[in-house]
Amino acid sequence: MPSPDPRMPDPDSIPGREAGDAGTVVDWDEARKFAYDKALRICRRELADDVAQESVLRLFRYNGVIRDWRALLSTIVFKTSLTALKRQKSTQARVAVDSVQTEHATASEPTPIDCLMVKLLVLELDQRFGRGTRAIVDFRKQRFSWEEIARFVGLTDRTCRDRYQKALTWISNQLITCTSKESTHD
Repeated sequence: MPSPDPRMPDPDSIPGREAGDAGTVVDWDEARKFAYDKALRICRRELADDVAQESVLRLFRYNGVIRDWRALLSTIVFKTSLTALKRQKSTQARVAVDSVQTEHATASEPTPIDCLMVKLLVLELDQRFGRGTRAIVDFRKQRFSWEEIARFVGLTDRTCRDRYQKALTWISNQLITCTSKESTHD
């Protein structure tokens, strides 16, 4: 098991935690190993160490009577693992979206002509994709959530997402077409 987190209680300085008359004494070395083994069953090795340390720390901070620390620690490890996996999944989704946008981005700053072209294309969005599409693109650019955008525009969340994706694809294709026409004329 990897080295312990400095935030974790040192087993030598804490002989065990008495949890009351019906409670048991927690062996912190055993608790760490137990939590790590449980976390390995749920998530990958690189995440299991963090989950185990966080779970033992939560057990240490637990103020109630502990009748069976293993059962409580198993529950804590399970919930901490789910939270960590959700966090990791959302981070991966954000990175994937950003990397797709980065692939389509150009290496240099847009020229004034490109900026003007984008503004003109954005003005056509409502005619091409329906009323509210331009607002959807503007709100999303300002990082509003999909729920807020749907409420503002009066459309469903899914419709807003679909129109946004179609609008971005269309604008990208139009810019590529215009850029390729300019380069063939040069």
